[in-house]
Amino acid sequence: MPQFNNEKSNQINSNSFGFTSRNYTSMTALAVNYFNNMAILSIHLPDESSKKEYPSFNYNEGIKSYLSAKDAKLLYKMGKKAFKKFEENGEFEEFGLPLKRGLIQIAQAKDLKKKLKSLKGDIDPSDICIVIYTDLDDSKKTDKYLIHVFNEDSVVRGYSPDNGEYALEKNSVEFEYFLDALNEFAKAMTNGYAHAQKHDSRFDRKKWERMAYELATSLGVDLSKPSKPSKPTVSWVNESSGSSVGSRADVASEARIVEVDEENIDAIIQQMVH
Repeated sequence: MPQFNNEKSNQINSNSFGFTSRNYTSMTALAVNYFNNMAILSIHLPDESSKKEYPSFNYNEGIKSYLSAKDAKLLYKMGKKAFKKFEENGEFEEFGLPLKRGLIQIAQAKDLKKKLKSLKGDIDPSDICIVIYTDLDDSKKTDKYLIHVFNEDSVVRGYSPDNGEYALEKNSVEFEYFLDALNEFAKAMTNGYAHAQKHDSRFDRKKWERMAYELATSLGVDLSKPSKPSKPTVSWVNESSGSSVGSRADVASEARIVEVDEENIDAIIQQMVH
């Protein structure tokens, strides 16, 4: 179940445009925005103060749902599956996604029945719609929801310039574009997580480097110049007489200078503690 829905996030990092569908028949607008690390699906009604023939929509009011990248990917996969069947036989298999305080439902208009009374204009029963429900009670009932009908684009077939006749064929490309927008968000967030993980690993490495430097400084290690390995002297000791023949003797211990290699913190710590 999605972690967030119909609840504002307390952390505000970014808010960027993703996708917008405006239907001037149903007088609703569907918007997909990217907010922090969430995708916001929201349905809005016209601005009542607008006097234009094609009114602007009030994007400050409406019903919203917050989706994670995983939720967006799930909606995309389910939507693609249903859309494929719709193209094959004209029947759309409705589906929904449960949310923390609501529900998202995608279905054909004919499956929504009485809910369409809240919309203006004539809606084709075969149109694909999205419904966002909010404020579900303990029995999962609610009267707070908004419906948006995806626009149907038309493709011209058999146009004749002599008599101006042609046939129109409907195409639900806007719904498919909506699904692609969700998928692009999911992919972008996946890449973002990988980048964040790489950044965190780099931060951890830098933290260990600082700790190693502070430890070396407290031990009095001279970090101003690289270390020079000492050249052991060789003497030959006679096993019977103790004269200088036969085996190598170790040199006396002397002060060491530790070379700091920022790419190998473990080796640095080993040099300091042994």
